[in-house]
Amino acid sequence: MLGIILRSAGRVLAVNAREQEHAGDIAGATAAFAERLARASDNEEHLRAMHDINARLHAVRLVEADLLADTGDELARLSAAADRGDVAALRTGWRRYHRRRQRLAPEIVRALLRD
Repeated sequence: MLGIILRSAGRVLAVNAREQEHAGDIAGATAAFAERLARASDNEEHLRAMHDINARLHAVRLVEADLLADTGDELARLSAAADRGDVAALRTGWRRYHRRRQRLAPEIVRALLRD
C-alpha cells in the first residue's frame, strides 16, 4: 500500500502532521507513520486500507522489534524523509525496510508460532 501511495505522489508528498510519539512502542510508531503517509495521499481509501493493514501487522511488528535492533533508527530516517517531503528517499527507505523483513520472514514466522 505504501508503494502505491509513494508512486502516486510524484516527486513531492505533502506530509503535514507528525505521528504521535510512541516511546518504546516501535509497532505503534510504525503504524502511526504508515497512517501518516496514507493521510498525506488525500485518498480516503488509502487511509482505510492502511488502518486494516496496520491491525493485521501488529503482531509481526512486535516480533520485528525483537529481531532487528535498529528499527527505531530506521523509522526515524523514514520519518525525517517524510518531514522533508523527500519521496525519493521514502521510496528507497521503504524498499530497504521491506527487503530486510523479507529476509527475516522465516525467523518472524518461527517467533510468531512460538508465542
